[in-house]
Amino acid sequence: MTLIPNTNSEELMPSNNENTYLYKACHSLLRNIKGDRSASEIDAINYCRSIIIDLPFALKIIFDQSRDYKIRCSCVVYSRRYCRVLQSAIRIATTASLDRSKYVRYRAYELFACSQHPECIQLISNSTELYNDQLSLKYASAAIDSIKSKNINYFIDHKHTGRSFLKYTFLSTTDLASEFGREWFSEAVSQVAEVERIMRSLSDS
Repeated sequence: MTLIPNTNSEELMPSNNENTYLYKACHSLLRNIKGDRSASEIDAINYCRSIIIDLPFALKIIFDQSRDYKIRCSCVVYSRRYCRVLQSAIRIATTASLDRSKYVRYRAYELFACSQHPECIQLISNSTELYNDQLSLKYASAAIDSIKSKNINYFIDHKHTGRSFLKYTFLSTTDLASEFGREWFSEAVSQVAEVERIMRSLSDS
């Protein structure tokens, strides 16, 4: 399964000034995430999803700046639907898997399991070398089992009963291309460096 490199929606607006404005608007909204899954928080996330392709990249900035584990958990959760198509989703989970909070690490293992990428097994193992508490070891093992078995449900169905399910939806590259327009989507993927520069400048402001 091939992941698209980190990229945000680029050239959504024809003017560079307008494009930068969109990133500023999203960054301002995301900075108000409280990790409470409130209606206003969900609305903000949905708005950002509608105008930038790579939401996990933007959420990673918020993750890195936050001292509240609930906010860091939410950043991983909101990145989960992208875990099969965007490398930035794996990147935020990689950071989260080394987080000091066991609850944040749990969300990281969940995202790894949902991604079904074999490369994530080593990332999970790296985490357990640092953290070997009972919860971390339990779900790290479950994530690895899920990936090796090619069944995301095994992340919660530890005994393989077939009665427990992860009812999540995941985006595909086709979904992204359909949502944003194929020609524009191809252009967005090619603009990685410029987009990262814009997002970093916003995080410093």
